Amino acid sequence: MLPAVLAVKSIDGQATQVPLRGSVPVLLYVMSPTCGWCARNYDNIVALARHEQIAGKYRLVGLSNHQDAALLRDHLKSYPLPFEVFIIESGDDVSKFYLDVTPQTATVGPDGIVTNAWVGAYTERLRGNIETAFGLTLPGLRPIPTGN
Repeated sequence: MLPAVLAVKSIDGQATQVPLRGSVPVLLYVMSPTCGWCARNYDNIVALARHEQIAGKYRLVGLSNHQDAALLRDHLKSYPLPFEVFIIESGDDVSKFYLDVTPQTATVGPDGIVTNAWVGAYTERLRGNIETAFGLTLPGLRPIPTGN
């Protein structure tokens, strides 16, 4: 079970808390601006967040386990997410709640109990599991960038 609130920082560096319990379930997306798989997974998480099975039915929360707010802000300019992203403030919370692997997607019931957890980018098998869980179709991973 997750705590009622998680200590975080906004991308502007302000300390705040994200409630993880309430009247609607939460969809958590854990990412890092240095995670190549997170960048490749971008189209999937945006499609998931905007889908009618999610939008309005879940409170969407992005969490970065990378502490560099400037790097995160720059990353979100290139990969804007349709939900607010926070920096997990406590390294203890990162390890205690297994938020150190990116990307990671989880649904949390109104009572704070994790109801689904998917670790990794939405490769074929994982993407299929998420599509089945929500009754939707996702676009798949972006290709691996090639150098010049």
